[in-house]
Amino acid sequence: MKNIIILIFCIGFTFSGFAKETIVPNTILAIYQPDKKIDLIKKDIHFWTQKMEQSPNQSSYAIKLAGAHSQLFSLTSQIEDLKKAETLLQTTLTTPLVNRSSVLRALAHNYISQHRFCEALDLVLEAAEIGENKFANDKMLFDIYMELGDDEQAKIQLTKITNNNNFDYLIRKSKWEDAKGNLAGAITHLERAKKKAVASNNKALMAWIYSNLGDYYGHNGEIEKSYQHFKKTLELTPSNWYALKGIAWIAYAKDKNIELAQQLIQHIQTKNDSPNLYLKLAELAEYKSNKTAQDEAVKAFQKAIAKEGYGDMYNKYECLVAAEYTGKFKIAYALANKEIANRPTTESYDLLAWSLFLDGQIEAAQKVAQAHIVGQTSEPEILLHLAYIFHQEPQINTPILNELQEAYFELGPLKTQEIKDLSATITMRVEHKSWQNQLIPHIANPFWFLG
Repeated sequence: MKNIIILIFCIGFTFSGFAKETIVPNTILAIYQPDKKIDLIKKDIHFWTQKMEQSPNQSSYAIKLAGAHSQLFSLTSQIEDLKKAETLLQTTLTTPLVNRSSVLRALAHNYISQHRFCEALDLVLEAAEIGENKFANDKMLFDIYMELGDDEQAKIQLTKITNNNNFDYLIRKSKWEDAKGNLAGAITHLERAKKKAVASNNKALMAWIYSNLGDYYGHNGEIEKSYQHFKKTLELTPSNWYALKGIAWIAYAKDKNIELAQQLIQHIQTKNDSPNLYLKLAELAEYKSNKTAQDEAVKAFQKAIAKEGYGDMYNKYECLVAAEYTGKFKIAYALANKEIANRPTTESYDLLAWSLFLDGQIEAAQKVAQAHIVGQTSEPEILLHLAYIFHQEPQINTPILNELQEAYFELGPLKTQEIKDLSATITMRVEHKSWQNQLIPHIANPFWFLG
């Protein structure tokens, strides 16, 4: 019993015992300034639109215009821009082209953004058959196979671009290590890539690296480093809303400064339409026990993803809302199975297993988890789902809960509390079972209490 008490104390210390100093200052809000960049891209769109009107058969103008719309989407998340870029590239492919393979790759990038991974794969395979720019094709094939959860093919593509001095290899090797649960290795490779980006003075590459390191260091519990990298991202590219979203998470998960986190998300929303931002606001409202604000944020998310053009982009989050929030399990199952068809990854199977569990179908959830999830991922949110699904099986559950002790920041305060509660419940169940095992032999002897 003494050991169990110590374990509970240690778990509590792990979740709450990190530094109390605040990291995110209120002044960070002023760094995010996307207007200038948005205006420049809109001018480009106007320029290339006029060029196309003057010479509608000039494919190079269409490609430039598609690129401008893609850039604008990356800043504002307005789906209309991504779809316009898609239409322009598709139309271009119907005309005779000297650089057909590059257009195929551009359209594949567009499909990846839309989570149309199988279609993207077909396009890059077609580009590979043409034979032009093999290195670019191999890089994209690695990216797509990783999204599809095809580790065998992804590894083959990684070996094709292996070069320890190559920036493109280093960032993909980092992604590979992260997917395999080797976060330290992922950070090491990305730090090496950062040195190359800094040496080249390529601000776009530097910003990309800093942003991803902000994620990695956060996942590794190095919150100050995470903040500094997100901040550097914003200083290099003040239009980078993803970096500000990362800082908002630090304000919430580390500083517990809910008001600032909310201000940062709402500030992003003045220029960006990403539906997921509403789910961040919903979590902040839930943390404050503001059910009305939480309901409003979830409904705003549902309204946003109903917009024509989103397709399968938000299947995961729509599935989670249906299973966790509205209890519409038929919808959740349909979305989970659709994701499995699109990309049979552990994340997709987790959607199905978690929906089954929440619907009370424990055995079915365990079958899916055993077949497709257990031992195949280190993703904290999925591990938390497994901890629930196997809550009556300590031999599976205890190692998972031990691993989750390190994920307090990545999961956030609400899920961290869930882990603490679940750990305490399971610990009490184990202790109770031990007490029962001691008692059962005595129950067979009605006079056991006489000694």
